[in-house]
Amino acid sequence: MSDLHPHTITEQDERDLLATAFEGGINYWAGKAEVISDPWPKGAEYASDVPSLGGRVELHYDDPHAGDDGDFTGRYVITDKQLRQGIRKAAAHRGLTARRFLDEADAESADIAIQFMIFGEVVYG
Repeated sequence: MSDLHPHTITEQDERDLLATAFEGGINYWAGKAEVISDPWPKGAEYASDVPSLGGRVELHYDDPHAGDDGDFTGRYVITDKQLRQGIRKAAAHRGLTARRFLDEADAESADIAIQFMIFGEVVYG
């Protein structure tokens, strides 16, 4: 267990969760993640680093309200603030503190956090 405050979300937590989401947690409903910050924030090596460093990433996803045509018709701009809110909502949904949620996070947790960030609830899975 971490020595951090139960509600602390670090930049590294954000990067790890977003990398997990991009690498497999959300691939069944989301398409590409495109960095829209130009230039990339200093220190960002991967798209998953960008929001925690003040930049923005646009996520293309299958909009559940647009029908099932297989196209990624939805778009959502991921920022540091929105990502933290999604993490907190997903943690509360599971009855956990943000810290415990992140300490136990896996691909499913990352998926849920991104869904809460975008939709305010779990829509897929």
